[in-house]
Amino acid sequence: MAESPSPHLEPEVDLTEMSDPTDMGHAGLHTIIQLIQCKQCSRPLRTPLRLPCGNTVCRECLPPSRMRTGITYPVAEGRDQEFTCPWKGTEGCIGDHCIGDCSADVLLAKLAGVFEQLLAGANNAPRECQGDGNLVRWRADETHDFESAQLERGYLEGIYRLASEGSFPCAATDVIYETNGPVGTTNTQDLVQQQNLQDNLRAELDCQVCYALLLDPMTTACGHTFCQRCVERVLDHADLCPICRRKLGMPRIQAEPINKTISRLIDYFFLDQIAARREIVAQDETGPDYEKNLPLFVCTLSFPTMPTFLHVFEPRYRLMIRRVIENGNGKFGMVMYNRRGRLQLGHLDDAPFMQYGTLLMIERYELLPDGRSLVVATGVSRFKITDSVMLDGYYVAKTERVEDIPLAEEERLEALETSSNGEDVLPESIPSDPELDSMSTQQLLLTAREFISNQRRSGAPWLHPRVMLAYGPIPVDAARFPWWFASILPISEEEKYPILSATSVRERLKVSAKWARQLEARDWSTRPLSGFFTSLSPNGFTAFSSFTPLSFSISISFGGSGLSIPETTPQISHEHDQHRGTETPEQGEAHIPQVFVIGAFFAIFFAQVGVNFLHAVRNGRRRRRLLEMQFPHPLPQRERVRVGGTGEPPDNTNARGEPVADDTDGQPVPVNTPVVE
Repeated sequence: MAESPSPHLEPEVDLTEMSDPTDMGHAGLHTIIQLIQCKQCSRPLRTPLRLPCGNTVCRECLPPSRMRTGITYPVAEGRDQEFTCPWKGTEGCIGDHCIGDCSADVLLAKLAGVFEQLLAGANNAPRECQGDGNLVRWRADETHDFESAQLERGYLEGIYRLASEGSFPCAATDVIYETNGPVGTTNTQDLVQQQNLQDNLRAELDCQVCYALLLDPMTTACGHTFCQRCVERVLDHADLCPICRRKLGMPRIQAEPINKTISRLIDYFFLDQIAARREIVAQDETGPDYEKNLPLFVCTLSFPTMPTFLHVFEPRYRLMIRRVIENGNGKFGMVMYNRRGRLQLGHLDDAPFMQYGTLLMIERYELLPDGRSLVVATGVSRFKITDSVMLDGYYVAKTERVEDIPLAEEERLEALETSSNGEDVLPESIPSDPELDSMSTQQLLLTAREFISNQRRSGAPWLHPRVMLAYGPIPVDAARFPWWFASILPISEEEKYPILSATSVRERLKVSAKWARQLEARDWSTRPLSGFFTSLSPNGFTAFSSFTPLSFSISISFGGSGLSIPETTPQISHEHDQHRGTETPEQGEAHIPQVFVIGAFFAIFFAQVGVNFLHAVRNGRRRRRLLEMQFPHPLPQRERVRVGGTGEPPDNTNARGEPVADDTDGQPVPVNTPVVE
């Protein structure tokens, strides 16, 4: 109901025109209350839930949910239901959210409790606009008339009380404050309340990783809030919350929105502090950063979460590993050779390595007496090289982190592909396969797992127990399975390389399922190894020493492509192949007769068998010689007769024919036994 201003009340101040008493640069005491009001019920947040778009609502205000269809990954509680977000159509909101992506906001619940404790006074109940006291006027929006309420004591406590009853809209505009008492008393009371509120809020707004004021607060799926940069660093080590140790499930940090409600609170109360913190962080980013200036080990193809075993013997890489260890960082990048001289984007036109690689963390380091070292490193994340320079013989690169698309986008992609042919939503780097596109994500995973189980039952050597011990059992997690499969599958690195740049779990699973189907169709586990060695590059043989979990061995790669899928298996396209012009896979390659390769292989094999046999014979002879020296043979029977005359041992021999001597008592003593006088 609209009311005209009372004639005996003078408008005190329109706080939309002035800064707050603590010089925080914001206007209106009602703005403080609106920071923690639910946008649906206009009451202070109660059991706040963080939505995937970064907004927050009360648990009771969550819109009704409905069942989802066409989605099988990820498999988790609450992911079979969705609802339409109240902020649908606004910036950063895709419209529909999964129930499983909404989590209780632990920090915001504490902050709302601080407001409740300090401002929920019993003497501030609003009453009709009559008598003495403070008066506040507002409009719900530009189309509504003014409404008013009379408050006792301060404005801050009174407006909070109005909000608690749902009488003060969260979007109230044109707020006017009027008073019938001394202006200074009201301002002083509100100033004390603001200062108490600020002090109590500050005690709750420290990040539990860096112990500084939250910068770009990000609330995880478990409900805990950290700085965005701190979450990135945590994920470099483990996908677990630092507080509750639950799985975070945040594959793409840059795509995750910050907590908008907490961010607004920090910007309002601590504007100067957060500005100074941003400036410090910006300066740190321009300094040395081992993830932006990453030392590169150009050797092989590594994958996230998978171990890599290295025998480091080159002087340049000895130096690099030593610097990584001394730095305390323990991280370096692993990239594979650009054997075919592919043209790449950025400043890597003629680089000898590929553009995508894996960030490795050293888990075990053993220095040998001659300076060589054995290194076991685990893949942490993927990166894309934007530029590189040479430093003391090895490359140092500027990199960008490669993240997967958000889970919501992953689910949308699966629903689109399974409901249609999926040709319009596939990435350009992966050719369309209608049969695989129509399969759910879980079906793709089961297809590849079934192939491995069949190969294991048939005794495939690449599934040896020692390999399984090094890389672990078959993963059940769809996100981890393609990395495991690519690590143990003995095909060329060029075949595996495209999954390193893929940003979708479903995309990588389709590649894995395609490998499984193609190899199973050729009865690959029983084919001779000759099908693998088909070509040599102009550079001849490339050999390097590697430390594997099976043994210390010399690994030899024939040509640029190494091991390859049988001849009729089509190559998997890569997004950079379009820059190769008219070059064909056969250009730059010299083929040799297959019989020659097979003959050379068996010649080396039988030569090694012969050498091993000679060593065994020689060791047997040496062992017999040592036994004869320690345990001499007894004299032949004819020698015994000649010495004793009757076949009995003579007086100076024992029963075994060993010579003896008489001691002082006339008792025979063996010659090799010392006589004690």
